[in-house]
Amino acid sequence: DDNNGMIAPRVGTGHSAKNMIRLLIAGSQAGCLIGVSGHSIAEIRNSSGATVQIMAPNHLPSCASAHESDRLVQ
Repeated sequence: DDNNGMIAPRVGTGHSAKNMIRLLIAGSQAGCLIGVSGHSIAEIRNSSGATVQIMAPNHLPSCASAHESDRLVQ
């Protein structure tokens, strides 16, 4: 066990600094991330305390323009 059996604390409302990660995924994978009726993305949000958004296609960075179906997860 890499963390000696310790569980990492959840990031909640008391967390003072915002951390943001943007991940470019294939459009075909967006449904897998969302899950049936939003169950998978809700589980990620609830278990981590994170805000997870799948951005609209018009928010794609220029590097994604070659694959118009790509989606940005933030």
